[in-house]
Amino acid sequence: MVLLKNDGGILPLTPASPFKKITILGPYADSRSNKDYMSFWTLGLGNPDYDTTKVVTPAMSLKSSLEEMGFEVTITEICLDAACNEKDLSIAMKATTSSDLVIVCVGERGMDCGESRSVSDINLKGNQETLLRIAARGNKPTLMVLFNSRPLTFPWADENVQAILVAWQPGFETGNALSDVVTGRVNPSGKLPVTFPRSVGQVPLYYNHLNTGRPQQQQGQMWTSGYLDLSATPAYPFGYGLSYTTFSYSDVKINKSQMRAGETIEVSATVTNTGSVIGEEVVQLYIHDVAADIARPVKELKGFEKIKLEPATSRTVTFRLTEKDLSYWNQDAKFKADPGKFQVFVGGNSRDVKSAEFELVR
Repeated sequence: MVLLKNDGGILPLTPASPFKKITILGPYADSRSNKDYMSFWTLGLGNPDYDTTKVVTPAMSLKSSLEEMGFEVTITEICLDAACNEKDLSIAMKATTSSDLVIVCVGERGMDCGESRSVSDINLKGNQETLLRIAARGNKPTLMVLFNSRPLTFPWADENVQAILVAWQPGFETGNALSDVVTGRVNPSGKLPVTFPRSVGQVPLYYNHLNTGRPQQQQGQMWTSGYLDLSATPAYPFGYGLSYTTFSYSDVKINKSQMRAGETIEVSATVTNTGSVIGEEVVQLYIHDVAADIARPVKELKGFEKIKLEPATSRTVTFRLTEKDLSYWNQDAKFKADPGKFQVFVGGNSRDVKSAEFELVR
C-alpha cells in the first residue's frame, strides 16, 4: 500500500488520536459479493472456487481493531453496486454528521481491472467524488482508501481530503492488511510503480520521458510544452510514497569526478530518519545522459535500496554504476555509452532528489 497524503498526521489511528466517533462507508468498505479486492486475473472469470465468505473486508477488520482501541465505529452500507444514487448520498450525509473521522473506501470494481479492461475515463466513477465531498464537508478529517489496479485521477480529493491511501487490490486478507496500516502496526513504505496524472489529458505520462526544447516553467506560459489550464507535472510521481515518519537526504557524493571505460563509480547519500518512529525508506538512484547520439530520458532508474532507520539515526547508502549502466541502444543498434557529462539523482522518488555529476572519458 502507498500513502499519498497524510495532512496533519491523522494517520495512524491510535488511542491518542483526537477522534472518538468513526464512520466507515463507500462501495468497497464491505464488498463480499464481487471480486473487488483482487480482479479477475487471480481467479479467472466465473471461477467456482471463489468463496466470498473467506474475504476479510475493510469493515470487518477495521471495526474490531478500532473498537479495541476505544473508538466508536459505525459501518454504513451504501453504494453496494459501486454507484452512489441519491438515496445513498442522503444516507451518507446522515451517517457522517456526528462523526469525528470518516473513512471512505472508493475506487474501481475488481472485474473492471485486467486484460481487455481498458478505460477512457480514469476519474472516480459512480458519484464517488460526491460521496467524498459529503464525507469531508466542513473540512471534516477524512481518509480516502483507494482500491484500484491502475492510476486514477481524483483532483478534488487531492486538494480537500486529509489522508489518501492507495490499497490497490490486496486479496482475501484486504481488511487485515488495511487495518495493520491504518492503526500503525505497519508503517507504510510502499512506493508508486507508476505515475499518477492530474488529468487523463496528460496521458501518456511517465517519469523517464524525453526532454523538450521548451519546458514550461509555470502554468499557462505561452510557447512552451505544457497546458493553459493545468500543471504539466503529475499529481504523484513515479517512486512516490509517504511514511508515518520523515526522511531527509544529504551529502550526495561521487567518489571521483571522471570515470573511464571499464571502471566503476560510486554514488553515495546520507539518509536520516527525521521523525519520531522507526520507518523504512526506498532510496532511489537515477541518472541522466546529458549528451548522446540520440535523445535520452530526463531520468532513468538505475538502482534502489530499502533501508530501515530508527528515529534520529542516519545511514549512508552507496550505489555502484558501471559502464553498462550508462549504456543504451543507439540508432545503429549498438549498445554503447557516450563519453561526456552524466547527472545522478538520489532521493525518495523521481521528483524530490539531490543531484551530482561526473564525466565519462575514453
